[in-house]
Amino acid sequence: MVETLQSAIKQLIPTKELQLKGITPEIRTVYELASQRIEGFAQPQQDERRLRKALQMGGGELRQFHDCGDYWTVDWTTADGVRHSSAITKIDLTVVSSGICLSGGDRDFDLQSLVGVMEQQ
Repeated sequence: MVETLQSAIKQLIPTKELQLKGITPEIRTVYELASQRIEGFAQPQQDERRLRKALQMGGGELRQFHDCGDYWTVDWTTADGVRHSSAITKIDLTVVSSGICLSGGDRDFDLQSLVGVMEQQ
C-alpha cells in the first residue's frame, strides 16, 4: 500500500479520487495532510474542474487547457462536436479572445455564456 500511495502522490491524484482496497480513514487523512505540503498539488485539478463545470453548464465540453500566466487557452467543443479554442481569464473566466470575431465584445462574455454564442454563430 505504501508504494501505491507514493505513486498516487507523485501523480498528484486528489484524495477524493484515491481508490485503494483496504484504505482506512486514517490513511486517507495522512495522505491528505501529505498532499497539502506539496506546493501546487491540487491546483491543476481545481483549475480543470472549474473550467469543465463552466463549459458543462453552458452545454460544452472541455478537451484540454494550457496555462498562459494570467489566462488559459481552452480547447473545447460545443454540444454538436464543433471544436473551439479560446483565451479565458483565470480570475473570473471572462473571455479574453473567443476565437471568432465578436467586434471587440469578447470581454462581455464568460466561458459559460460563450458556449451559447458559439452555438448560435
